[in-house]
Amino acid sequence: MFTGAPVRGANPVVLFVVTVLWAWLRVPEAARDTLWAEDGRDFLADSAAASAGSLWATPYAGYLHLLPRVIADAVTASVDVEQWALAMTAASCLTVGVVAVVVWACTADLMTSPSARGALALTPVLLPVVSVEVLGNVANLHWFLLWVTPWVLLHRPRTRVGVVLATLGLFVVGATEIQAVLFVPLLLWGWRDARRWPARVALLAGLVAQAVAAVSSPREEMAGAPGSLADLVTGYLVNVPAGALWADASSVGEIADGRLWLLALAALPFVAAGAWVLLRGTALQRVAALTLLGGSVGAYAGAYLANGYHRAFYSTWGPAEWEAFSFSRYGVVPGMLLVALLPLALGVALGRRRRFAAVVLGLLLAVVTLAQVVQTGSVDGARAAGPEWTGGADAVVEQCETGQAEAVAPIAPGGPWTITLPCSYVEAHD
Repeated sequence: MFTGAPVRGANPVVLFVVTVLWAWLRVPEAARDTLWAEDGRDFLADSAAASAGSLWATPYAGYLHLLPRVIADAVTASVDVEQWALAMTAASCLTVGVVAVVVWACTADLMTSPSARGALALTPVLLPVVSVEVLGNVANLHWFLLWVTPWVLLHRPRTRVGVVLATLGLFVVGATEIQAVLFVPLLLWGWRDARRWPARVALLAGLVAQAVAAVSSPREEMAGAPGSLADLVTGYLVNVPAGALWADASSVGEIADGRLWLLALAALPFVAAGAWVLLRGTALQRVAALTLLGGSVGAYAGAYLANGYHRAFYSTWGPAEWEAFSFSRYGVVPGMLLVALLPLALGVALGRRRRFAAVVLGLLLAVVTLAQVVQTGSVDGARAAGPEWTGGADAVVEQCETGQAEAVAPIAPGGPWTITLPCSYVEAHD
């Protein structure tokens, strides 16, 4: 997905290494060796039972999941069964590193400051809420693809290689993340520029494939009544600006119970940074700011309204409900987009040599980054309780040794989640 933007020195390499290591370290040690939900039950199990590439266009839950299926095929073809969980975690972290470099490259058109571009590229791995469920598993890589989509669409590839890679990358996005439709209006930006259209057509092709999959293999109807506007606004505040700044969900719930206005204040620095870009930025920078502001609200609202069983009537909650509050993964990308307004505004200020604005924005960004960094190890995530896959792999091998056709083992997050593997595959790869 690297789009051919000129970069200097070792910055992209350093950024990639830092992002991958940071993402890896944010996943607790036990969780790295734990298979998560669809990673095991669907992607790896399906891959082990089929030939490589045969399931890339097969829908799951009404959608295509091209990238997870490609990764699963690579893992089942090259990694021993007992190493599957570590391989899936590593693949996820490596993908996040690639995403960071893509954002770095694409923002060269937006701002010249390496520090501002680097801070923006690191946004996904710094967000406290990202390690609750999204980071370190393949099933949730689509969120990082949604995050990278607007940056690629706003960038103009300068070389043929850049056009080819942007085209390939946006097709993978479209065929993996149906929510990328949120950024389709960006196709109107620079619509006369022929260099932009191969990648845009590829994105549309992926999204059309998603639409066909949704019609031919519709997802199950989501249970639950739709929430009100008050529920939507309250949910946004507790999951997006709060999830971007705090790792402790119980503290956020305590604040939300009677002092919701404090969480609204937490969003103000980001909104103010966006407003400053709208006043002082170039046309491209203003489009980026509007995309981040609108995308943050739109991504949360779309996910909340489309997923009935995850709806919560936040505006009606009392002390008992807020005490049990936990972050929703639907706040992760909206949080990334909201926080990104600060480094974007800093890059604009530095580019225009607005010293006072640059100092203020730099201090705000430093405070936010410091708050995020000091909370890095405070979120165990949904996989921390296991079960670790090393033991599960041993159980699979033992079952197959008894002559069974299939073997079953538990995976995270527990309960009904299991992985079923054909013993013909296990015996061939033991």
